[in-house]
Amino acid sequence: GASAGVVYDLGCVNHGLRECIRGVDMLVMESNHDEIMLQRGPYPMSLRARIGGRNGHLSNKDSAETVASVARGGLRHVILAHLSEWCNEPTLALGTMRDRLGRTSFRGKITAAPQDSAIGPFMAATVSRASSQLSLNI
Repeated sequence: GASAGVVYDLGCVNHGLRECIRGVDMLVMESNHDEIMLQRGPYPMSLRARIGGRNGHLSNKDSAETVASVARGGLRHVILAHLSEWCNEPTLALGTMRDRLGRTSFRGKITAAPQDSAIGPFMAATVSRASSQLSLNI
């Protein structure tokens, strides 16, 4: 069967999480904000600091770096999720991810999930793999 990972509502990604998502077929990845748009955005400085901090949300750049670090083997589809309405644009998130993954062996699909509607369905990968249960001790 196919495997998928879902990563969002994080301010940073550690080694353990990278290991959990390495080798998945499809990855739903938070790409919450463009760093410049966040700094210029409508939020008070305290909220901007929280969003951009270690307990906030992943920027487009951080998301792209994370995906690039695990984009080996079976990864076929990256879905960018949790894009900020005020501090991001799908074209910026997609562009950042495409630019970074263009320097890897990744040749799959990249999609930005809309905020106000469903996305999918997605077809499972045709490559069969053994199932496993993951647990994450944080």
